[in-house]
Amino acid sequence: AAQGAFARLVELQTAEADPPGKSVTNRPQGAEEPRVRGSNRDLVGSDSNLPHLIMSFLLGLAGFLLTIGIIVIVHEGGHFFTAKFFNIKVTRFSFGMGPVLWRRRKGETEYCFSALPLGGYVRMADEADADLTEEDRSRLYTRQARWKRGLVLFAGPATNFVLAFFLYVMVGAIGTPDFAAVMGTPPAGTQAASENVRQGDRVLSVNGAPVLGITDMNVELFGLAGSADIPVRF
Repeated sequence: AAQGAFARLVELQTAEADPPGKSVTNRPQGAEEPRVRGSNRDLVGSDSNLPHLIMSFLLGLAGFLLTIGIIVIVHEGGHFFTAKFFNIKVTRFSFGMGPVLWRRRKGETEYCFSALPLGGYVRMADEADADLTEEDRSRLYTRQARWKRGLVLFAGPATNFVLAFFLYVMVGAIGTPDFAAVMGTPPAGTQAASENVRQGDRVLSVNGAPVLGITDMNVELFGLAGSADIPVRF
């Protein structure tokens, strides 16, 4: 998308070339537009190295596991607390699937961490369990009214919807950070280089729309894909 922008029309604003607020272009009138070479990475000057990639991977993995963990705990918590509210006997609450790595019993419920942190489950007592008293049998999930069983099942996804709504409101209220749309050194012979774009130049607008960060720039460029001329101002 960035190549398409520079391959057409680039309006450049710099303090050294012109007074503030003035846009200029260095291409002579009627001259053929040079073809942009290189990749988007060349234009933004973001060469990566192995340590950076490893760190990015580890941070991404940690973020993924944290996100999955929150979703699973909230989801299974909905089942768990609703079952407890209706006095249904819950024998296990597990974060993760597969072999149990850690467990702790509190009251009649065993709380576990299992090997695969990609899900979880709430186990409620059933007829096959040994040593059930008559009181326990009256608390089995299968012996509850249909509306109670339905609410226990519905509580899991319902709590996820509540969490999503809460996070959406929080993100809208607080806002999210973004990277500045700052250019690297353009490759020699490219349209960007011929327009005197230099390292450190910041994109201020695309087609007249203000740009506050990389996200704004990408949204504007994607929306103008296929346009003959895309003014970009620095």
